[in-house]
Amino acid sequence: MIELVENPWLNISWENGIADIDKEYLTKLSCFKKIQKHTLPEPYTGDVRSNVYCLNLNPGDACVCDDSEPQIKEKFEKYTQLTLRHDIDENMWFLLKETAGYTWLQQMTKELREYKKGQNPRMFVIEYFPYHTVKGTYFPRKLPSYEYSNQLIRQAMAENKYIVIMRHRKEWLQRISGLEKYERLVCLNNPQNPCLTEKNIEPSEKNIERGFPANIDFEELRDQF
Repeated sequence: MIELVENPWLNISWENGIADIDKEYLTKLSCFKKIQKHTLPEPYTGDVRSNVYCLNLNPGDACVCDDSEPQIKEKFEKYTQLTLRHDIDENMWFLLKETAGYTWLQQMTKELREYKKGQNPRMFVIEYFPYHTVKGTYFPRKLPSYEYSNQLIRQAMAENKYIVIMRHRKEWLQRISGLEKYERLVCLNNPQNPCLTEKNIEPSEKNIERGFPANIDFEELRDQF
């Protein structure tokens, strides 16, 4: 077991939506102005004990940020806090119906849920940049809080879990040493469409030419969700 650095996400609240270790660093970057500070960050979602880790880009435009729907906001805060502490065995967006996050995750996992007869797949999704932003935001390649997520990924690699790069492939491969040649690495064939489907996961000639693993069996991977 890799000894992780201290979890930087344990003091997050509506009044303090940026990890303490990121604050000084972020204020020096142009992207700071584009961070939506009226919501909670999402460095990762899902169960850290899952056998499949999915590497995404960022949580995008916040869909829970005001008091117009207090019940959803209350649940969002509850599930976010459980997620940040790794005390949840479900991706919180499957639990937050009537939100854009729920709709997105339903679309990304439609084929998997059909295979599992309606059950939600177990997966741990890590965002490259953990904060909600408006479109066109530059995502820094270095941020103090990245190291915690990086070590979660390294631990998953040490445990021989599947790592699926959904978005931001080049940057993820640069960020995690050894990931490019990791035998259970899955690079989606269409990075503009991060749906977890057989067509998008089965090794393509293009990805094989890039040197990515060609021995990924979709049925075996599908059973791990």
